[in-house]
Amino acid sequence: MCTACSDHDRSLFQAMYHGSAPRPMTRSDLNDIRHTAVRHNAAAGVTGVLLYGWQQFVQVLEGPGGELLSLLGCIARDDRIQTMQIDAIEPIQSAAFPDWTMLVVNLEAAGSDARFRYAAIMESIRTTITPGARVASVQMHLAEMQAYLVA
Repeated sequence: MCTACSDHDRSLFQAMYHGSAPRPMTRSDLNDIRHTAVRHNAAAGVTGVLLYGWQQFVQVLEGPGGELLSLLGCIARDDRIQTMQIDAIEPIQSAAFPDWTMLVVNLEAAGSDARFRYAAIMESIRTTITPGARVASVQMHLAEMQAYLVA
């Protein structure tokens, strides 16, 4: 492998995608996703957050480029995701979610303003061109929903 490719695989990247589930996800489904992700991501040096609500996913992943590309391929083949749209894959200087091998938020359990927050996150994904601004939107909404994290 060439040095440039090798360096690219180890450089820190951030990927963001949104997609739909073929059926409603239960709390047990979300816990299974979280446990699998934590186990895999810890070994791969990947961190991130997964938002779920109303059969829709939004996920931000951070880690080495090669690991992220491999992981995105696995996610695309997972039968729990029906459609998947990659919104961004960008190099970053530091992780926005360094302490979370995978944080999962069930927006359906996040109170009366959860649909508003989900709509605001999706609008940010569609209209914001920088990865940092997209992630800042996700972080702002997460700070308001700490009580609804899937553990």
